[in-house]
Order: sequence, then structure tokens, then C-alpha cells
Amino acid sequence: MEVEMIMNRTYQNLCLLVRDLKMTVENFQKYRKGLIVTEPSFIESTCKLGGMVDTCNTRFCILTNQANDMMELEKENQVDFGLYVIGTHAYLLVLDTFQIEKKQLIVLLQIQKQDIPFFQENEVSIHASLVKQVKKQMIQALSEKPIAGIDTDLWLKHTNFPIGMKDDGSFYKEKEEI
Repeated sequence: MEVEMIMNRTYQNLCLLVRDLKMTVENFQKYRKGLIVTEPSFIESTCKLGGMVDTCNTRFCILTNQANDMMELEKENQVDFGLYVIGTHAYLLVLDTFQIEKKQLIVLLQIQKQDIPFFQENEVSIHASLVKQVKKQMIQALSEKPIAGIDTDLWLKHTNFPIGMKDDGSFYKEKEEI
């Protein structure tokens, strides 16, 4: 019963969100399959898939059912980022990392704090198919032009930091503030 509850609250109604940034190869390599990171700030991301701007070399691909859809607010402000926001102190499990041409991709799954022991102790078979789906979508998306609005300095300013990682390349600890 407990496993079924974890599966339902983690995988039901997942959506794929992305955010692009510039990241060193050294920092990219620190994201290892099975690592759980926490991010003390809000995580802004988009549901719009397209190519990356030239100044970015890394994309976070976030699978979540816990993000807040902010697109209604965008309409009021006449912007169209396809904005979703994940709350502070979110926990994300690294499902995989890979490269497509010269672009680095990190696949994350948002999990709840109380489920961390489960994901640390268990290999979940659905993860392989989720990563396969993300790869397929990213191969297509990265062959396209960047999405208008997502290529602006305003957007990139909000997303140009690695999730769960400090400026010095170390990971945040639980409840650590920026």
C-alpha cells in the first residue's frame, strides 16, 4: 500500500519542464544517476520545448506533478514563457545525464521529502522508460529553433543557475538557504 501511494504521488500526471543555462563540464559531471538534490529557491521552468540559445550548453529536464502553472499570470503581464514554478526546498532525483551533440542534459524527477528513503533504497523500473521518452523529445526539440520569449535576457537571467548547486560547485544541503 505504501509503495502504491509513493508511486501515485510521484508519477501521476507528470509533465516535462525545461530550463537552460551555461554550465561547466566539471559541474555537469557532478550530477550522477541516483543523486538527490534540493534547491532552496523557487525553480522557474517552461513547458515549451525548442532549441537552446547559443549562450546555453545545458538543459535541465524536470519531470514533475508538483509545479505551479503560472501561465494565467503571464497573460495579465503580456508575456508568454510557458512558466511553471516549483516551490522552495524541492527535492529532485537525478534519473540520468547525457549529451546530444554538444548539449548537456540532466533529467530530474521531483520527489517528496518523505519519499527520499524509498528512492535511495529502490530502483524503480519506470525510470528507464521516462528517460527514454525525454531523450526522444530532446532530440526533436534541440533540432528546432529556440522558442521566442525563452531566448530573452529576462528569461535567461531567471534560469541561469544550476538546480541544487551553489556557485562554488557544491550541492546545497537540506534546508540550507542561499
